[in-house]
Amino acid sequence: MSERDLNRASVLQDVTAGRLRATDAAVLLDLSRRQLHRLLARFRAAGAPGLAHKARG
Repeated sequence: MSERDLNRASVLQDVTAGRLRATDAAVLLDLSRRQLHRLLARFRAAGAPGLAHKARG
């Protein structure tokens, strides 16, 4: 996983644990709230490996 994926995983872990609001996480990751919620759903379903780009070989 890339450094970006690891950073996203740590921020999404904070959101899941309730230490960070989704709106604040979206600002930190420079994403829209809608995209953050999509990532959060993938993170909850598959964990950190679910954040890796799907076109990666």
